[in-house]
Amino acid sequence: MKPSPVIEELRKLVDTKEEVKIVVNLQKWSLSETTEHSGEWNGKNFTMTAYCDWKRASLESGMSLEDLLESIDECEGLIGNMSSGNFYDLMCHEMSDGDISFGDVNWDEAPTEEELEELELDEYDLYWDSEIDECEYSFEAGSVWSITVKVGNEEFEIEDNE
Repeated sequence: MKPSPVIEELRKLVDTKEEVKIVVNLQKWSLSETTEHSGEWNGKNFTMTAYCDWKRASLESGMSLEDLLESIDECEGLIGNMSSGNFYDLMCHEMSDGDISFGDVNWDEAPTEEELEELELDEYDLYWDSEIDECEYSFEAGSVWSITVKVGNEEFEIEDNE
């Protein structure tokens, strides 16, 4: 396979002193996010897990340009072969239209049935009124449709169809 001209251009910039920003752009509904939450409700501490599948998402990676290019090489030069395991330091860049579900809510001291009924508590209330303690993003091979790499003031778009 002939090397991508964009990737060849990026190889020349591996030793740059410029700031590098890497954004992974994903196919619709391909990103799953798992978050661990903790909070307090009515004087009682709780933890919970939330799961969200995002319709639209892009993630920023804190990896170096050199590591990105090595990961692409390990995937036969095709970004479509890459999964979340090929990236590190993933952070939310943009997300919209998520479908959320919840795992168990664990209480230090469980609320009484009267408290739950009186205050009409549901998992969404706990979710929005809690802090995120941990967050993990996952996506499978076939999910990446492009990677945007900004080096200083220059921007490059890596796609498999070049």
